[in-house]
Amino acid sequence: QGVAVYQAVRDRAGAIVDLRLTMANAITERLLERPLHELTGQSIRRLFPTISAGRLARFYQVVDTGRSDRFQADVLLPMAPTTRCFDLTATRLADGLLITYAELRPDDPLDEANWGQYQLFRDALNTAVNAIGR
Repeated sequence: QGVAVYQAVRDRAGAIVDLRLTMANAITERLLERPLHELTGQSIRRLFPTISAGRLARFYQVVDTGRSDRFQADVLLPMAPTTRCFDLTATRLADGLLITYAELRPDDPLDEANWGQYQLFRDALNTAVNAIGR
């Protein structure tokens, strides 16, 4: 499972205007085909130039409200211009966002046992992050 942590960037009025990557795991490095030291500090808009305003608004809402959001999204990967589908969960972490994701592949479905393990892991991680963010 991929993990990325973003810090909110706010304007003088306190509104979120961007998200900056602060941490990520090796899966994120492989997905973006760049080492972590090149990714850290980058704007989400720079990492994903085609990200929609609607998706950004959903992420900002998670930070502002503290309510997690889970959805499936087609993501255009900038390094290898292909669109891939991901299951994303966004959870507030301090004044930022923890995004966990797993690629959904129609040709490689999770069997019922693995899907259950994935859900248990995701739920445990989200519970821990919510506890830390309080």
